[in-house]
Formats: sequence, structure tokens, C-alpha cells
Amino acid sequence: MLFQKTVSDEEDVQVKFVLGKLAEHWQQVVVERAKLKVQVAKLEKLKADLSAQVESLSEENMVLKQALVGSRFRPTPRSSAADSSAAWDAENDVSYSGESTFPGFDVDIDSTRAHFHPSMSLPDLSCTTETSISSTRGTRRPPAKVEERLGATKWELGHTFSMHSGPVHGIAVSPSGNLVATASWDHLCRVYDVHLEEEVSVLAGHLLGLYAVKFSPAKRDLVGTVSSDHTCRLWNTDNGECLRVLEGHTDEVNGLSFKQGTHLLATASDDKSSMIWDAEKGIPVTTLKGHRNGVYGVCFQPLGHLVATASFDFTAKLWDPRSAVDVQTLRGHQEDVIGVDIDDSGLLLATGSDDKTCRVWDLRMGSPLAVLQEHSGEVKRVCFSPFGKLLATTSGDTTVRLFNTSTFECLHILSSHSDHVFDAAWSPTADFLVTASHDRLWKLWQPKSSLYRASSLNPNFNRLRLT
Repeated sequence: MLFQKTVSDEEDVQVKFVLGKLAEHWQQVVVERAKLKVQVAKLEKLKADLSAQVESLSEENMVLKQALVGSRFRPTPRSSAADSSAAWDAENDVSYSGESTFPGFDVDIDSTRAHFHPSMSLPDLSCTTETSISSTRGTRRPPAKVEERLGATKWELGHTFSMHSGPVHGIAVSPSGNLVATASWDHLCRVYDVHLEEEVSVLAGHLLGLYAVKFSPAKRDLVGTVSSDHTCRLWNTDNGECLRVLEGHTDEVNGLSFKQGTHLLATASDDKSSMIWDAEKGIPVTTLKGHRNGVYGVCFQPLGHLVATASFDFTAKLWDPRSAVDVQTLRGHQEDVIGVDIDDSGLLLATGSDDKTCRVWDLRMGSPLAVLQEHSGEVKRVCFSPFGKLLATTSGDTTVRLFNTSTFECLHILSSHSDHVFDAAWSPTADFLVTASHDRLWKLWQPKSSLYRASSLNPNFNRLRLT
């Protein structure tokens, strides 16, 4: 009994010791917890302060971006960024001079401050509601014949061409107006002369389907194609020779654009980037990165220095390629943005999206002018007419629609294709419009006007390979 009592006393002592240690440890935990609460409170306050600073900087950055979008300048040589821009201009034979392209503000490059005129207001970039106003841009007045064609009361189907064994995904008209190039998923680009009424070349070399085709505005016989084989190829249209293969993208290449007055070429890819190339040398000049998903469309501002891109991340972006800077993000679409184009004045930008809308943006403000909702299917590529009077939109609803860019009224519905219409292109004098479709056909549409009928295509054109 004595032994059992002794053991019991020893156990009590050990239990009390352990309980004491636990109580001491718990007290330390309580103290540490109190300290952590104080630290969390400090961090929350710091977070709030940083959020306020970020918001303030974002507002300042937005003002600067608006200035950059509207400015047309040659940077001063006082900074490394200016040195880079000047080197870009010299290297690529690009020169900018004169007044700002977009009136309404002045830009002090040295102090990076945007001075807005009192009449200007900051744009609402949320694009949650439609804003429909008449365009006040000062575009050149087209010649009488062109103006009549653009103002025709009716556009009608002229010819249908069956030349590919796969969907026709891209189409382009040469600056001379006589050549039409088509890009197909059958891996081929075909070049057709609408004046000679014959196919002049078949461009073969891509390993996979083609997504787009463009003629160079600088060289009569140069055309570019892009493909899901990750490359862009440059071709001689006279003999069908592949002049260069531009390799650098790591995924499918979806779109391309030549820069007027230079030998620059831009490409858009599923690798989330757009690349600027020296088409003469066949080398990359810079890469534009910032989209969160694949880039499908790309175009140069005709007379300015901006590049526009359209992406599967539901946005379009404006870039200054001389510094590879994203100067504006255009938000509002609810699905992939496929098509993008800038009119001849450089003031209007149009985007086409799988959300079944086309949005028209005022680049002076970075804000939407109109949301065109007439299509019942996805809107694919979009293109402004010469002199920017009309806007053509292509769609998965198998139609092409022509809109007046002053009133944004739908003037014409071109309906003849039996599958997605993915691309369209105007002739330089608006005497015809061509469309490319996944029904494996491309079609030529004509304005119904007396001037056109008196002076256009050969009346025997119907005897060619048409369906």
C-alpha cells in the first residue's frame, strides 16, 4: 500500500509539472497571437495605403496613355527611351513631323505631362453602354466615281470563285486593284488577276493551313501569308517564289499587316504576342507582349505610328512599337476579339468579336463610338473602305454587312455564302469588294451604279471558273 501511494504522489507531481508547462506555453501563445493581430492591423493599413497609391498612379497613367494615343512626335534624345525611339525611326525609315494627328491636347514629352484642353474630358473606357455619335474626323473627299460607288443604293453579287479544296480564311486585294489573293486551309494561297481573268500564281510551301494574306503597299509583286505552321512567308506573286520564311513565333500565326511607306510587317500569334519584322531583311525588329491570350488580329495605323492588336483575352490594344509599349487597352467585348482595322484617317478603329458585335472606337479619346449588334453570329474580320466611308463586317451568320461610318447605320447585307464568312477586302477604288468563306468559295461584289457599269470589269468575266 505504501508503494502504491508513493507512485501515486509521483504521478501527481508529474501531472502538475506538465500542466504548469502547458499553462506557460498557452500564455506565450496568447501573447504571440496578440502581437500577430497588431502586425496584421499594420499590414491592412499598409495595404489600404498602397491601394490608394496604385489607384492614384493608375489615374495618372491613364492620362499619360491618352496623350500617347493622340500624340504624333519625334522623341527628344535626352533619355534611353528617346534614343531607342529615334533609332527605330532611323533604322526603319520612319519619319514623324508636323502637328499632332489628334487635336485636343498637347504633350510635353520631357515632363511626361498631358495638358488637356478645357473642352476635353477623360474617356469612360468601361464601354458598358452604347455611345452613338457622328464622326467629326476630317477625311479626304473621295473622287466622284469612288464616292458614287461608296454611296450606291445596292451592292450585288458579281462572281463566285471555286478555287480551293478547303475553307477560304483570308483574302486581300492588291494596291493596283487587279490582283486578289486568297488564303485557305488547303495550305495554298492563290493569286487571281481580275483584269486578265486568270490565275497568275499558286503559292505553295506552308506545312499547314493558312489564316491570312496581305499585299505589300510598297512592292507591287510582294505578298505575305501566315499559317498555323507558326510562320509567315513572303512571296513573289509574279513567279510564285517564296522569298523569305519569317520564323520566331512559337504557336499558330493568325494575322499580318504591312506598314505603309516602310518595309515593316506585323504578325499576330497564338503565342500571345505580335512581332514587328523588317520585311526587306527578313528579321524581327521588336516583339509586343502584354495580352493574356492568343493574338488574332493586327494592323498598323495608316499615317501614324500606332499598332493595334485583337486578342482572345476579349481586348484590343494599341502599341507604340518603337518602345514596345502598350499605350491603351480597349475593353468592352464579352468574347474573343478576332478582327481589327483602322480607317484611312487614323482616327477610327473597329473590332469584331465572337460576342456577335462590332465596336467602333474613337482613337482621339480611346472610347467607343458605337456597338453594332446587327449580326446573329460571331463577327470575324472587319475592314474600312477606301476613304473610310463604309465599314464591312464578316460573320458566322454567313453574311457581310456594310455600315455607314458617320451614322453607323447598316446600309447593305451581302448574303450568298453558305458558311462562315471570315474575311473581306476592298479594291483601292471601291469598284468591288471580295469576301472569303468557309464554304470554300470567294465572292466578288459590285456596287450598283452607272459609273461602275460603264468602266469596270470585262463583261465576259462570267465565262471564267465560277460556280
